[in-house]
Amino acid sequence: MIFHGFWMIPFNNPVRVSFDPSVSYDGFSLYSAYQRSFNLIDQGFLGFGYKGFSLYAEGSFINLPSEDEFSGTYGEFSANFGYSFSPVEGMRLGASLSYYQINNPRPDVGNRSSVGLNLGVSFKLYEFWKVGIFAKNLNSPEIGGFPLQTFVGSYISFSPREDITTALGVLKDQYGPVNYGIGGEWKIAEILKILASVRYDGRVPSYFAGLSLNVRYFQFINLFQIHPDLPISYHVGLSWAK
Repeated sequence: MIFHGFWMIPFNNPVRVSFDPSVSYDGFSLYSAYQRSFNLIDQGFLGFGYKGFSLYAEGSFINLPSEDEFSGTYGEFSANFGYSFSPVEGMRLGASLSYYQINNPRPDVGNRSSVGLNLGVSFKLYEFWKVGIFAKNLNSPEIGGFPLQTFVGSYISFSPREDITTALGVLKDQYGPVNYGIGGEWKIAEILKILASVRYDGRVPSYFAGLSLNVRYFQFINLFQIHPDLPISYHVGLSWAK
């Protein structure tokens, strides 16, 4: 999934709906991104948000080697529609539906699809604290008899000043150990922020760092992931919000 591993960085753009459908936007927001993971997986993303509504689509592609019995391009596509609202001040509830499709070059597998349900809730505690709880694929969807990952997680963020935000998060699916992450953003100039986080998946840590450049209504993001056993991954994104 695109941006997987950067989920504990607490800035707002439509990519957050992947894990937290309670996200909302002040106005109109567009986000596009490209990610290259471990020199193997190419991912593209396009998202839209307006107040409590969000809509995004993403695709992942892997070119299987020619010597493989079933050579070709393996692809995963998903589309998501979400809505969130505030029943009381300081609280926000959200839900979204995700459509999944895989395109497999193996003739015995072919193209298959499924639909997942996601829920999220966030609370503002006092003046500087925010807590979120979210679940993805609560209905345990399957594709071709194989269950998709069901994520359950939570985060807490702390913003002691306007230029600093930190967050601590946990994430768990039905297959692996609990993932822990800590990260944040630091506004060092009017148009520039530093983003950084560390994630531990129960086996090895991964490190994420990058920059966010904000010019009027535009935001450019460039992030890198360093894994001790795999090639470097990178993510570039451009958003527009008004």
